[in-house]
Amino acid sequence: MPKPPQPRETAALLRLSEDMTRALRATIASSPLAGLGPIEVARILGMDKTSTSRLMSALRATDPLVALSLLPGVVPLRQFIVAARKHGAGARATEAAERRLRAFDHELQRVFGNRTRLDAVIADALPEARRRHEVTARQAVFRGMAMIKGVSIDLESFTWVVHPSRRDRRRVDILFLAGFVGVHRLRPTARFRVGGSHARKSPETRARLLRQFCRPAALSVVTSSEKDFTFYEIATRSVRRDAAADVFLTELMPHAGLVKEPPRVAGEWSVGDALMYPIKRLELALLVHEDAWAGCDFSLRAYDTAGRGLVQLPDPEREVDRLSLDAEVERGPVTDETLRGSSAPNYAQILRHLTAPLGWKWESASGRPVFRRFGCEIAYPLYGAQVLLVREDHGRV
Repeated sequence: MPKPPQPRETAALLRLSEDMTRALRATIASSPLAGLGPIEVARILGMDKTSTSRLMSALRATDPLVALSLLPGVVPLRQFIVAARKHGAGARATEAAERRLRAFDHELQRVFGNRTRLDAVIADALPEARRRHEVTARQAVFRGMAMIKGVSIDLESFTWVVHPSRRDRRRVDILFLAGFVGVHRLRPTARFRVGGSHARKSPETRARLLRQFCRPAALSVVTSSEKDFTFYEIATRSVRRDAAADVFLTELMPHAGLVKEPPRVAGEWSVGDALMYPIKRLELALLVHEDAWAGCDFSLRAYDTAGRGLVQLPDPEREVDRLSLDAEVERGPVTDETLRGSSAPNYAQILRHLTAPLGWKWESASGRPVFRRFGCEIAYPLYGAQVLLVREDHGRV
């Protein structure tokens, strides 16, 4: 594998970090810590396990840029040197490590001002470092928005099931299932509500709450209507950890498109979610019957909605708002194991409960799966982002 390009601004820091890591290795070698793993080192020195693990990983790295990306901040490094000296590291080795650390800190402040800006530069050259920093940043956003909104959600699970219509085999019906699992109210006054369209000709196709699968059993839900939408608000005021709620909604969209291909609105078709609450994990799944949309494939995209609102594809001007994603579309047949693999509780049971009255079968007479799945799972998706499964014109099945 070719070495990643080294950012020009980091040249001096790379030389100083190499000097510092050599001095830190010498410090460990001169102490009773030699040969121990990060957990043992952290326990003996009374240090944070995460910082110690990062330090030990940096000292093992052979590429200087990778080592620089793994090094913890100046403060935990200084704490490590002081603690190592107290636990038997040689005076000459620790003094050398302190000098190297001061030189590194001076150059860091002179060129970048802080470690965050250095990490952003390194991330462009190291995809793994970028993924690590982005996950950490998204977790910080999650925690901050949870405190601001007063609500957090463990999992949002959205599923679209595409099946040829029984009334018109030239078209498809789409069944939608939304699951909000582990809805935590952090403040008694915080509000959480979700909604769906009710502008349907027949009542059985309107958005509705699946009360038999919601928890707790006595979950209090207030229903209201605004224009063509029905909103469901969780009304409990409990903030106990064990009072988290699970909420499931469903909606049937008959004759939603042609059986040959997804409906085209100005050229592109997509389904997805606009993240209005801080959530730990997002799960999107598109389940397509084998007799529908043959040859179609779907990709994953995310957009920042701040300032310009939701994206209506195609819109080349919104490419500047496109966000990078550490996730890909997973493809495969829909089996019992696939359905059980969802993190949403009772997922397979709920889907079979909804499709049975429609006469939809998940297997052929011989037991072969008849649906194919396009799905993804994203940890700590960015609050305010719009995540989409987008139909591709030239893809694979």
